[in-house]
Amino acid sequence: MDPSRSMGRSADAKRLRLIADDLVALLDTQAPQLSPADRERAALYGRTAVGLLRYHYWLADASPARWTRLSALRDAMMAANLRAVAENGPALVFSHNLHLQRNKSDMSFGEHVVEWWSAGALTAAHLGDRYAFLASAFGTAGGDAPPPDSVEGVLSTLPWDRSLIDARRLAGTLAEPTPRVSRDFAYFPLDPAQLKEIDGIVFLKQAVELEEVS
Repeated sequence: MDPSRSMGRSADAKRLRLIADDLVALLDTQAPQLSPADRERAALYGRTAVGLLRYHYWLADASPARWTRLSALRDAMMAANLRAVAENGPALVFSHNLHLQRNKSDMSFGEHVVEWWSAGALTAAHLGDRYAFLASAFGTAGGDAPPPDSVEGVLSTLPWDRSLIDARRLAGTLAEPTPRVSRDFAYFPLDPAQLKEIDGIVFLKQAVELEEVS
């Protein structure tokens, strides 16, 4: 939280970034003598090292752009990993909606609203229709019930505890759903305006906090 506690812009940190960048460039020049598995592993280590050092550099930034840049860098690293996974064939990955959605993500952070392109948006830009996004959504979460005319409220009228919904067909049947405001800051409600950017909704009618089993 405190930029002054990060050594990301120190001489040592800058030197490590240059070394990591040079090693990645060296890897590219030696690719023919590496097996496919070794190339994949080395590329993973290389982009992880460079990405983390770049992230560490911006941790030390004291400007208003700090959190926006950090959020964007984190999702860019996630997107690079998603593209690497996709090179090996179809895959199902799980993360928060804000990371996998196709549109820009935003989040209130104190007095500021942080906006960045999500890992899903970056990945979709490269993979096109090979990328599909299933959003997860809750009806009643703990003691927080959705308004009846919100997306989650409408889905809560379905007779099933769990549902997989065609989001675009749903968007065509709803007039003007009310955006839900969640009292639980851990849950980000679905944005009705973004339904057409979602391929499907994995809906759980009720989410309860499970008691610890001793």
